[in-house]
Amino acid sequence: MNIDNILDAFNRKGFHAKYFKTPQEAIAHLCKEINNTTVGMGGSMTIRDLQIAEALADKNTVYPHISGDLENTNKARGAKIYMLSANALSATGEIINIDGFGNRVASSIQGGAEKVYFICGTNKLAEDTQSAIQRAKNIAAPKNAQRLGVKTPCAKNADKCYQCSSPERICCVLSIMARPLYSAQANIILIEGSYGF
Repeated sequence: MNIDNILDAFNRKGFHAKYFKTPQEAIAHLCKEINNTTVGMGGSMTIRDLQIAEALADKNTVYPHISGDLENTNKARGAKIYMLSANALSATGEIINIDGFGNRVASSIQGGAEKVYFICGTNKLAEDTQSAIQRAKNIAAPKNAQRLGVKTPCAKNADKCYQCSSPERICCVLSIMARPLYSAQANIILIEGSYGF
């Protein structure tokens, strides 16, 4: 896939998409752009692996994702900047996310943020919307279910979505962001390499 074409697809739709060859370049860009404000974060292995919360904590008040901490989740939702990853990005310019509690999706769509940042490795790229949905359902969701230790068929086998009815199912909400919303500037930080699921 051609990175320039992918960035162009997102930027033509009104997203602010940027590509970085290394995590260090991406983090330096974020630290330069985000200063003296509040930053909320959704649960993201990408953000955790890249230690973005730690990098931004020097000059900002950061509310990182803490599973089960409702007070922190509410503070994250009301932050001026909201940061998450995506389960998939389509080369045609759509952002796909699957959520269990809905906190990430809700905060990226209608939280209190002025700017939303989607931090993604190139491993999240898919050719089109349907391929991106399949990636989210059959790669990201099973790995996240396994990581969270839930009792679902996909967690047991970590291979695909079984369309289960488990009470611990984590794929309760599927969102497709085709264009940025009016409420917040949507930024895509695309980093060369494999980060998160």
